[in-house]
Amino acid sequence: MKKTLSLVLVLALALSLVCSIPFAAAEEKEYKYSYTITPYDTGTPYNDPSSTDLDLSIYQMIFDKYDIYIDYVFVEDKNTQFPLLAASGELPDAIIDGGWSQSFLEQGILGTWDEDWYRSVSPKNSAYVDEYAPEAWALTKVNGEMYKLPGVNAEYMYPNVVAWNMDWVKALGYDTIPEDLEGMEEIFYDIAKKDPDGNGVDDTYAFGQQGMKVIYGAFGFQRGSWVVDAETGDVVFGDVMPKAKDALALLAKYYADGVLDPEFITGENEGGYWAITHAFVKGRIGMSDMGNWYHWSQLPEYDYYASNPTEVQALENPFEIGFSKPAKGPYGDQKIGCNGGADSRMNFNIDLVEDTERFTYLLQFIDEVSSDLECYTWEWYGIEGEDFDFIEYGDMRVPRTYPVDSSDTREQVHERPCNAFNFNVSHPDLQKFKNQLGFKFVDELEGEWYREVTLVNAVKEALPSAVDYKTECDKILAEGYIAIITGEQDIDYFDEMVAAWYSAGGEILTKEANEIYHSKVG
Repeated sequence: MKKTLSLVLVLALALSLVCSIPFAAAEEKEYKYSYTITPYDTGTPYNDPSSTDLDLSIYQMIFDKYDIYIDYVFVEDKNTQFPLLAASGELPDAIIDGGWSQSFLEQGILGTWDEDWYRSVSPKNSAYVDEYAPEAWALTKVNGEMYKLPGVNAEYMYPNVVAWNMDWVKALGYDTIPEDLEGMEEIFYDIAKKDPDGNGVDDTYAFGQQGMKVIYGAFGFQRGSWVVDAETGDVVFGDVMPKAKDALALLAKYYADGVLDPEFITGENEGGYWAITHAFVKGRIGMSDMGNWYHWSQLPEYDYYASNPTEVQALENPFEIGFSKPAKGPYGDQKIGCNGGADSRMNFNIDLVEDTERFTYLLQFIDEVSSDLECYTWEWYGIEGEDFDFIEYGDMRVPRTYPVDSSDTREQVHERPCNAFNFNVSHPDLQKFKNQLGFKFVDELEGEWYREVTLVNAVKEALPSAVDYKTECDKILAEGYIAIITGEQDIDYFDEMVAAWYSAGGEILTKEANEIYHSKVG
């Protein structure tokens, strides 16, 4: 009896933390179908139904245009509260994927459907997934049946950038950055040994913790990611693959020679916004791969600077930031980390999926609204002339809400629906519309070669046994990598470290990673 009462109290508490936006005006109208949906982002200001800034008219404009009504169910912590909602039978029609989706599927709470049928009712989304991120289809399936929507994240289609202090590079006599690691290494040593800042002090290094990713990429892997073995077709954990030993040997040499920043263990960020590389900005290192590409975007001709370039511009003597392709290593590898454009997060309650007509209507709505520029503009900016105006940037017309001098898009549009209509399937062109200057930078910088150098984790799903083994396995590798790089252990310790990793659970994790990988790709 006590256990039953406790469950009731827990469920009551969970439900008390859930709220819906009261669309009074919309509820008075008769819409073809209504749905309960948790929005993509449950932590932004528009989620507060009591907010006086919330402009409900935009929601209603979209509802009216598509003859649909959505009751948004907001939760404070979806990862803990959704299981409680599921247990109470109160799970919304559509929810954003979390670590519990596989469990929900096994419990029969989520619905599944056929890919061919989905393509027939969602032709627009299907077409741009095929074009921009075809690997997203594999993320949506279990045993051949779809249980999530495929989507494209335009920002994550592009890999990280390799940024350089070009004032130093040019002072050392180089006009361009070579692609091969051997050529880059020459610049690394000159940065560390030839006083590029001209202060007469031996206080400069080629790179730090984040720049190490360029070295790993030159050997075909990134730390913490699963990589496909071209010979076997299986996945292997990058940290323990044979070529990782060569990368570590090189990093140990750079450390011993004073090329790698001896403070690499503490990282490049000194606090504040996580993606700022203070070591680079303050002139300690000359190369970095910190954050994502959009933390480096800059268009000086438009006076446009993202976070890291903004920090550099604020210096008393700002320096030129240049960019290069990632290094090509001795085995021909030339990779850089990337989250990958493939996205897949939205699940549907089985009761909705089994109501084919109602489910079809929702999917058709998502397919249409996710490629509708008019609705997208309403969502993020409001009504032209009332909430925002377009600003001319050369051949671009960029929307900016009032006040136009605000640099934070989220701050500008907090009263708009924003992510309430983000079903993770928005057309990449719409996503680029919201950050035209940033995407102009990366399109011009990386062009088409970004596809050639992109290295995406081959298994993104949480492994079933990770909770049992991952902590110890990660500890073995973290300590081993540092010990080898700093010279505490010689390079032959790599083999001992790898053996310890497999024994501590790495073998089981590798088996599970391959089961998941092969179940997706066939």
